[in-house]
Amino acid sequence: MNKIKVTAVLVLVTVGGMWYFYPSEGAVDSVNGDINDTIVSGQEEPDSNNMEASVNDSITLEESTSQVMIAATFLNLKEPEQQVDPLAFFIQLDTHTLSLTDYPIAEKAELQVNGQIINAGFTWESESELAHHRQGTLKVPNQLSSGEPIWTDDSGNLTLILNDLDDKPEITFTW
Repeated sequence: MNKIKVTAVLVLVTVGGMWYFYPSEGAVDSVNGDINDTIVSGQEEPDSNNMEASVNDSITLEESTSQVMIAATFLNLKEPEQQVDPLAFFIQLDTHTLSLTDYPIAEKAELQVNGQIINAGFTWESESELAHHRQGTLKVPNQLSSGEPIWTDDSGNLTLILNDLDDKPEITFTW
């Protein structure tokens, strides 16, 4: 029962922190006070100038360990014009119990597509490197050594794996 209470508190604190630190831009129009359509519909409109993902997007998947909440968005699905190269994922890690700064995201990432496993060539472009709140874009070239693309619209499922995070040997996100 205590574990359920702790988990519920952790979820509430994480959601509250995300609401506080990442408020929805324009939730209330400052000129006329109207609530934007994005709040009414519960979905944010894609913003081609901002690759930051919303947890409300259907392409944003969430997983957790006992101490870390992880959200991953496959940006090539969110921004179709970027389907060619590189493959890009917006990653958000949140915790209040341990430091995330030493977790080497690019080194621990791998992709699985159509029986292929890609575990090299990843880069991490950080937007925030706070000890308890990290976010940024994980990228990998969309090309196998043979020159074939790793992923296309016809590839089927793509799975991003983050290995050895907190108490789980792997965290998987499948689109």
